[in-house]
Amino acid sequence: MDPDQPARAEAVELIRVGRVMYDRGLTAGNDGNISVRLDDDSVLITATGVCKGRLAPDCLLVVSVSSGQVIGGSMSPSSETNIHLATYRSRPDVGAVIHAHSPFATALAITGTPFPADVLPEVVFTLGQVPTTRPAVQRTQDYLDSVVSGLGSGQAVILDHHGAMTVGATLEDALLTLERIEHVAHVYWIARSLGPVQHLSAQVVDQLAQRRNEQAPA
Repeated sequence: MDPDQPARAEAVELIRVGRVMYDRGLTAGNDGNISVRLDDDSVLITATGVCKGRLAPDCLLVVSVSSGQVIGGSMSPSSETNIHLATYRSRPDVGAVIHAHSPFATALAITGTPFPADVLPEVVFTLGQVPTTRPAVQRTQDYLDSVVSGLGSGQAVILDHHGAMTVGATLEDALLTLERIEHVAHVYWIARSLGPVQHLSAQVVDQLAQRRNEQAPA
């Protein structure tokens, strides 16, 4: 692959996802970052300081997963690029990463409120637990370690005081997970304003989790 000519399909899809995120209020201004794996050692990722709703091909960079070096594109990388690279290094199954400061998920993050994984059956069945990373200073190795360990083998993680991060085999997978997390956080906020939240019983959660595990690909 010519590093100066990112694969057109990946670029078009990344730009589309950025527009969806912006239009749905999942990101504002130049917040967040989006990336997609191109091959074993390169990803296409949004550059620093760009609005995700107004992306163009020249807003995208090709970055080496192993070295972290920019190998395609003319803009500067975001300081959060390393979060994406650390995720790709630890999860060969991941094809895309989205980090966003979506309002309701971020509200959970800054109040220390655990993600309510046990209030909607479809969330237990599709997502399972969504942990929150332990406190760590951003832009340090300790922070990267907290993100990688917090995500584990899951699809999403709430970043302490810093929004949410989702992963998937494709950008669409990661986007759907982000939308689901924000929807659940929003519903939970509404429910709490109406009265005490009725959580699913541990028995029901266990049964739904078992069904999810049974249907997971081998």
